[in-house]
Amino acid sequence: MKKKYLFIFFLLGLNAAYAQDNTTNTLADRRMIDQVSGSLLYIYQYEDIKGSSLLYDNWLPGMVILNNHAVFKNVNLKFDVKDNEFVFNRNDSAFQLSPDATEVRLYQKNGDSLVFKNGYEINNGIRSSKYLQVLVDGNLTFLKYLKKDIEEYSEYGDATNYKRFVEMYEYYIYKGGKAATVHLNKKELQNLLTDKWDKVSQYMSQNGLSGKDEKSFIAAIRYYNSL
Repeated sequence: MKKKYLFIFFLLGLNAAYAQDNTTNTLADRRMIDQVSGSLLYIYQYEDIKGSSLLYDNWLPGMVILNNHAVFKNVNLKFDVKDNEFVFNRNDSAFQLSPDATEVRLYQKNGDSLVFKNGYEINNGIRSSKYLQVLVDGNLTFLKYLKKDIEEYSEYGDATNYKRFVEMYEYYIYKGGKAATVHLNKKELQNLLTDKWDKVSQYMSQNGLSGKDEKSFIAAIRYYNSL
């Protein structure tokens, strides 16, 4: 199946109607000139690749917070996981979100929200400009780094090589400006929360938490931060 994604990003300010105040925001500078309109454009596309580079193909309502604390509400957003950048919808056109954005919230239909922040210096591959999903915020911050890579594959009885997006995750604990990789197993969770493990372990038993999945880590770390 041939899928093609084409997004055009114009160098414009965010519409002030999105903002709580009159703050306007300049989007990222892209040096590609459209000879017809004279606008600055940014175009990317993926062809003949199964799947999507996006977290969700549909636009989700959300909120954007800039580093000057300006807040933009009721913004329709998509997260391009492959390029680790957000785009927003304005007048049926897709615009790249400014690098001045430090926090983005996506609101799902079930009422849950996904919180993404940058500013975390994790390692050489994840610099402070990268967005990570914040699963728990507090003394111990639990972070999830979403990635989509492209891999080649073949189908049985077919000599043709195909390509598809593959989604992967990395988890980190961030405390005092330092990050540590986390693997989702109970032993590692115990080592992480060792100074309050008796109380955390009791809480996990009472709530049927295995300590082997994302849900358990979120609940246990959130409880740990509350003690």
